[in-house]
Amino acid sequence: GSVWESGRDLVRAGYAAFRGIARLPERSLRGSSPFSVPSSLDERGRITQILGEGVRMGVVRMDAERVYWFVAFNSPPLMSPSGRRQGTGKETDGDALRKRCKELLQEKGWRSDALALVDSTPSDCLFLSDISFRPPALAPWGVGGVSLIGDAAHPTTPNLAQGGAAGLEDAVELGRVLRQKFGERQRSPDVSSSPRISVEELLREWERGRIPRLVQLNVRAFVLGAVLQLDLGPLTSLRDFLMSTFLASSSPLGIPGRFVVTHLLLSHTEWKPSR
Repeated sequence: GSVWESGRDLVRAGYAAFRGIARLPERSLRGSSPFSVPSSLDERGRITQILGEGVRMGVVRMDAERVYWFVAFNSPPLMSPSGRRQGTGKETDGDALRKRCKELLQEKGWRSDALALVDSTPSDCLFLSDISFRPPALAPWGVGGVSLIGDAAHPTTPNLAQGGAAGLEDAVELGRVLRQKFGERQRSPDVSSSPRISVEELLREWERGRIPRLVQLNVRAFVLGAVLQLDLGPLTSLRDFLMSTFLASSSPLGIPGRFVVTHLLLSHTEWKPSR
């Protein structure tokens, strides 16, 4: 096949997401702001998610002045004002998006806290896009001396926050294959008589080695997103009960629950380079 052959287009995950970067100084969280947030928001780099029925919000402090947030919501494909699907599946009219996002949250009964966060976001820092992924490749995806790396090769839904990390893994593994192949050639007693290194074969070997890891990340991200986007009352209630029972620090099962999360659900973060 080719990069990419027919049928390898992106697939929508069934939901879209507003994303923004709010201007919310740390001092405003201590009494002077109408936006009351979890104390974890004071910890930079720690993400907090609030789950609803078919809607969830995530917030994470970037620095002393800025907070990144997203609102993921179940929806059909994004449409342009003319009714045609946008080529990029992305909208960037900040003022209109702020209004749409607030209307969505209000319709779903969310508190004014979330609305205040949206209001604290400059128009040029607010976006809306479809959440899509490419079904994982089960065979090498490159052609000849051409390959793809990172999101160009294996875009996933963002639920594991591993897209950028997977691209770095690609680079590390490609470097390992290059070092191994060229190292073997240089160690040969007679370099001039050593078999020539085929770039095509080298890339296909690297691609085959990445497939198991990329399939795992893709599937896990999709399944986790489906669980977090549940929009059916009984199932949503069951999800929330299980999460509060096994993950809440105040729960008697909190400690073993967090152990399960760390060693099973988050095991994908313990990646080690191949030897």
